[in-house]
Amino acid sequence: MVSPIIQWSLQNRFIVIIASLLILGLGFVAASQIPLDAVPDLTNVQVQVLTNSPSLGPEEVEQFITFPIENAMSGVPKVDEIRSISRFGLSAVTVTFEDGTDIYWARNQINERLQRARENIPPGMGTPELGPIATGMSEIYQFEVRGKPGSNYSLNELRSILDWQIAFQLRSVQGVVEVNTFGGELKTYEIQADPSKLQNYGISLADVFTALDENNGNSGGGYIAHGAEQQLVRGQGLVTSLDDIRNVVLESRDGTPIRIKDIGEFCFAPMLRQGAVNIPKDDLVKQMREALAKEVPANAFSFTQPIELRVQELVAGVRSDIGLSLYGDDLGVLKSKGDEIVQALLRVDGAADVAAQQIAGLSYCGVTVRRDALARYGIHARDVLDAVACVGGKVVGQVFEGQRRYPMQVRLSPEWRTDVEKLSQLKIEDAAGRQIPISQVADIQVSDGPVEISRDAIRRRLLISCNVQGRDLGGFVAEAQRMVDQSVELPPNYILHWGGQFENLQEASQRLAIAVPVALLLIFSLLYVTFNSVRLALLIYLNVPIAATGGILALWLRGMPFSISAGVGFIALFGIAVMNGVVLIEHIRHLRHHGLNPLDAVIQGAMDRLRPVFMTAACGALGFIPMAISSSSGAEVQRPLATVVIGGLFTSTILTLLVLPSIYRWFEPKPSEESHEDQVLVSPSEPT
Repeated sequence: MVSPIIQWSLQNRFIVIIASLLILGLGFVAASQIPLDAVPDLTNVQVQVLTNSPSLGPEEVEQFITFPIENAMSGVPKVDEIRSISRFGLSAVTVTFEDGTDIYWARNQINERLQRARENIPPGMGTPELGPIATGMSEIYQFEVRGKPGSNYSLNELRSILDWQIAFQLRSVQGVVEVNTFGGELKTYEIQADPSKLQNYGISLADVFTALDENNGNSGGGYIAHGAEQQLVRGQGLVTSLDDIRNVVLESRDGTPIRIKDIGEFCFAPMLRQGAVNIPKDDLVKQMREALAKEVPANAFSFTQPIELRVQELVAGVRSDIGLSLYGDDLGVLKSKGDEIVQALLRVDGAADVAAQQIAGLSYCGVTVRRDALARYGIHARDVLDAVACVGGKVVGQVFEGQRRYPMQVRLSPEWRTDVEKLSQLKIEDAAGRQIPISQVADIQVSDGPVEISRDAIRRRLLISCNVQGRDLGGFVAEAQRMVDQSVELPPNYILHWGGQFENLQEASQRLAIAVPVALLLIFSLLYVTFNSVRLALLIYLNVPIAATGGILALWLRGMPFSISAGVGFIALFGIAVMNGVVLIEHIRHLRHHGLNPLDAVIQGAMDRLRPVFMTAACGALGFIPMAISSSSGAEVQRPLATVVIGGLFTSTILTLLVLPSIYRWFEPKPSEESHEDQVLVSPSEPT
């Protein structure tokens, strides 16, 4: 089959050269246009539905927002999983689809169901919106904005530059889906209302809200015809500065205006900030754990690498090697049983970073209106709720600075938002204009409540995360399952599911259990087709177990467990090892066909192919060394694969150069087993 191709190529050299140059040119064009990614995006097809509701706690977010959205998403075709997190002021629902689903089709399906969800969410609780067409793995660049030495930019100014100049330019770049900005200080126009001054003037917070809303806006008045010319009529009343806000009139008494500046202070105030810390270096984990235990006692910490963390969270919904999902309805029961599971896991050798999801422990100051008292004073519940909202800040409009816009919010003076006693003294105006303390129309109680509420499959879920160190994942899970079954008894209707990377390992192992035998069978089939001999195919096939032995030994020496990436490394290793065996045996067969006896043929063949076989193995091993010693992002995937290939190439090269020539004569086909073509090649008349 190959000989005619070679003959034709020799007879048509010019065509072959032109075709080669054409292919080379196409290669350069493809190389210049191929997309570049730091790491492959392993995220499954998923659509996020995000809802902001700053005034709601986790339980209210779950009740009024998350559950209606989840209920609306049930029954969408090709949905694989629906999970959610309800936090203070935020609902995040993730809908995962089957592999291969078109992302735009999936988003269209979710968008159609969102209309039903919006109808079931009470007014003012928030509007659910689709998240961007991006995942955590889509983040390609991070940067900081700093002022030059001596410039004295404030954090407020740096954040404004980032939001309204840099981010705007980045969003115009083709392919950029989203620019997330954080840090610095988000600028707001803040009116710090003093309840004492409000009481002195007999003005309620509702009056302040109304005045600010009615004194901040523009309107259009059509146009005035002036001959053949039309003059557009515009009414302009937007506030543009703190001075404009100060001079907003609340009411006028005997010709004397009472302005906003009379009831409080004004300033540019930042929004509250939150942050996180990443620890990407493996060799720092132990030191960081010890330091944190000394400096910040009684806290639980989990250590991981950035890419590993994102893949685990996006694909499996958890941030650890093993994620136990405890399903149930009562948050208290979930917490107590979760703590029992944590104690059971800690008794298993190799357990690290074991922690249950922190669902309780957030301190709440609950203000619950009393309906009978509201009716007695003629006060609406909204008046009480607006007063409570002013503790953290109630947004009452926006202030435009050219194209920039910043929120305008009303907050209580700092001294009025420091303790519960002050809060109870807030006054609410009743129907008769009297100032009624909020403690007379509402119950104020401090208690602990949930930090966040996770849900999966339309049920509440508590996550218990656990990493594994110093042993294989599969063996650890088997022992951990026995320990949990013996130590923890779950109430009726409470279910424990083992997932995380362990679940992915099981699925990938099942696929490898099919892929590896198929690959080995194909290799053997190709060897048989190449040499038309079962004996020679078996001889070369000896490279496979010898190479596997070297890969396993290398993993053991480096203290690495078998993983999916190591399994992929074995498949690549088998191909290289078999290729080297083919190179050597093919040359020995060539020498035998040219009349050399078996001993001279194997000696000459081994000497002739020493350099090609050694260079193939050496180049492959050297190419994998950077991956084997990598400690950067993605190293947890690269190291096992490279270790297997390097170790296997070492042992398979020794086999190829020393063992195969020594035992060749035992596997050489008998003349009766060779095809007619082989017998012709062996004839002495063929030129050497």
